[in-house]
This record gives sequence, structure tokens and C-alpha cells, in this order.
Amino acid sequence: MVLLHFNKDASVIIVDVRIRGSNNVVLNLKMALDTAATCLSIPSVIAEKLGFESATTIDIVTVSGKETVATTFLPLVSVGGLSAINVKTVVHDLPDSAYVDGLLGLSFLRNFNIFINFKEQYIELN
Repeated sequence: MVLLHFNKDASVIIVDVRIRGSNNVVLNLKMALDTAATCLSIPSVIAEKLGFESATTIDIVTVSGKETVATTFLPLVSVGGLSAINVKTVVHDLPDSAYVDGLLGLSFLRNFNIFINFKEQYIELN
């Protein structure tokens, strides 16, 4: 079990995420917890550092409309010591004003039971 603390008044819950790419490069990222995002999402600059290769695309819906994005599976994604393997990931550049490196979506989250306690300001993953 992992407890992640957050500020309930913040507009976004930011989570420290460790990702290993297909080239074995490991990056520590700040990602927004997003239960509405189907997949984990990383920007193109991070995808390049992780050795991202894709022959597959999917359509996603964003606030700016429908977009076609590259997709692949990341070998390892970890939060607080809990890891998931082969996590479906899309490459999508967020606006600069997002202040995060990507979105921690359902392709990672569905590997765990999640409890969000807004009153006491923590998330429990197990």
C-alpha cells in the first residue's frame, strides 16, 4: 500500500511518477492524476528520451477536440514503489500552462485499488 498526500484546494493532484523506457532510460516525472484520461500521457520530448517507438495511433478527445496520437506500451511505470508493467501510453503535448510532465491515466491506475480521501488529503493505492 502507498499513501500519496495532496492539497485538496489545488486545482490538480500532482503525483511523482518513475518511468522506464524501452531504452532502459529512467525518468522521474510530475504527472497530474487524471481519472478521465484513458491512458497515461507523455509529451513528445519525454517520449524521445524514453526511446518511444510506435507504429500505432489512436484518436483521443481533448478540450481542443479530437486528435490522432501515437501510442505504445511503457515497460515500467512506478508510483511510490508500486509498479505496473506494459502500460499503454500516448504521446500528447500538453499546453505549457499545464505545469506537469504528463497525465497519469487509467492505463496505469486500473492496475490498483484506489481510494481518494479528500477530507484527509491523501490517496491510497494498493
